[in-house]
Amino acid sequence: MEQTTVLKKTVKGVEELKTRKYNLSQALRMVLILIDGKSNVAALKKKAISLAELEDYLQDLVTGGYVQDQNKFTTDAPAPSVVGKTGNESPTTMAKWEIVGMVRDVVGAEFGERATKRFMEIDDTQKALSKALDQCFEYIELTIDGKKAKTVKQKGADILKKL
Repeated sequence: MEQTTVLKKTVKGVEELKTRKYNLSQALRMVLILIDGKSNVAALKKKAISLAELEDYLQDLVTGGYVQDQNKFTTDAPAPSVVGKTGNESPTTMAKWEIVGMVRDVVGAEFGERATKRFMEIDDTQKALSKALDQCFEYIELTIDGKKAKTVKQKGADILKKL
């Protein structure tokens, strides 16, 4: 792996940190936590100097769909392997994770986690998604930025229209 590569958590990676759904080992989970979407591989090595297998762990996370190269990252209709284990997720589940990824891209990973917290708790119904999107809009508008909030609301509405 290139030392200049910057990795970013995928929706699946965020889901693992929130729910432990995929039962990553403690070592892989610790490495996943280190990935911030800003630090390149060389910087991660400095942060985890005691972890000799860091590059192997990073490759495992890439292969497993938990992280992607920042330059190749996409939130457009994530592939089932990024969203869940089975690949048989409902359209509303897929929309939910697409919205979560979109919010993280618009407001950044740190704020995105807080802004999308409600999505992790809701039922996978269009009504619940719509309500959570409204709450997310209000949160971003009040705490982050009005322009970004409007972007999230519009892009979220576009995702929901596909249902």
